[in-house]
Amino acid sequence: MPEPSRYETLSIEQKGAYAYPSNHELDTPELPSTPTAPLARPRAVSCRTRTGVLIAILVVLVFLVWEVALFINNDHLKNAARGDSPIHTRFLAVGDWGRDGKHNQSLVASAMALKAATFQPDFIVSTGDNFYQSGLVWPEDPQFNTSFIDIYSQPGLQLPWYAVLGNHDYGELKDDAKPDDQPPVCSSLDSESCYYSPLHQLSQRLVARDWRWRCERAFQLPLAPGALELFFIDTNPMMSYYRDTPWAGHKGGILDQSLEAQLVELEAALFRSSARWKIVIGHHPIYSNQRDVAQPQGYYKDTKRIIEPLLEKYGVQAYIHGHDHSLYHIVPANSSYHQYCSGAGSKLSQGFLRDGDAPFQRSLNGFIAVEVGSKRMTVEFIGLESEKPLYTHVIHQ
Repeated sequence: MPEPSRYETLSIEQKGAYAYPSNHELDTPELPSTPTAPLARPRAVSCRTRTGVLIAILVVLVFLVWEVALFINNDHLKNAARGDSPIHTRFLAVGDWGRDGKHNQSLVASAMALKAATFQPDFIVSTGDNFYQSGLVWPEDPQFNTSFIDIYSQPGLQLPWYAVLGNHDYGELKDDAKPDDQPPVCSSLDSESCYYSPLHQLSQRLVARDWRWRCERAFQLPLAPGALELFFIDTNPMMSYYRDTPWAGHKGGILDQSLEAQLVELEAALFRSSARWKIVIGHHPIYSNQRDVAQPQGYYKDTKRIIEPLLEKYGVQAYIHGHDHSLYHIVPANSSYHQYCSGAGSKLSQGFLRDGDAPFQRSLNGFIAVEVGSKRMTVEFIGLESEKPLYTHVIHQ
């Protein structure tokens, strides 16, 4: 009986590794004792395993890099998740200044320029009473030069100036003046466009004279979507006391304004805003400790009644104003906002009657410097004596 071929002696598993041989291949001598094909399979599996391990390591590394980035940029990523933009905004605010450089106006301007050199503000805010005694009287009024262009001429102050109107900008006069009285300067001009009115400061002809000037009755300044928005308002029509004055009837004056329409516009703007930081800027205070015999009792009851509920309702952090010729910070009782007065751009007021709710108040010339970041807002009160702030306050979020 013939011996079986080597192929026939292989196990079923070993046979499966080969193609079935022809008759002459069955007699071929010296078949390998261990098939080579099955050895190739473990090598292929090993390559795939190593590739998988490398991919897994790469995934882990990518994940770790992402976690580090997440840790480092935590604030930015949180803002992005809310739709916020990163914010780092600086500005100066000064009020009650326009006196042809007198009453220390020029010195305040120099101090502002000195601060701007290191602080690097993005713009400047004016809290009103921009031109004394009765505002500009025509679009070519030379006081625009002598109280603004020539005074704030330093390189660091060549920035946009966002201004609101004060009572003097409305043409506030002595009580014996009549609304249609022509300013004395107009007699030498022979110009029909010369008269007391806030409209002159709103004219684009001023922008043509100096590109920095941006003055409107009320407007919004969104600086970064979801991060910071400024709301500029005209507080003069809110003052019921003013409506009985002779100068209320000037062209474009208080009697021409609709307080209701302005409040609807302000509330709509606050309602629409998604900004984390909201700052409202007007001329008149809501609270004041100022000593001023010219102001009647309850002078600010109107701004308290009208403005404060909106600040509370829409989470406004700060109200910045002028009118009082001083520097102070008031924290209204049981309120969530802070009130900052920057009205010391030239002539000063007579001091203070009390300290009520005021961590800081000084009758000194100066201005404020405001810096807003993603997590905090810093307000510095700057005087003339030193570059060092007189007082600093920080609001955290």
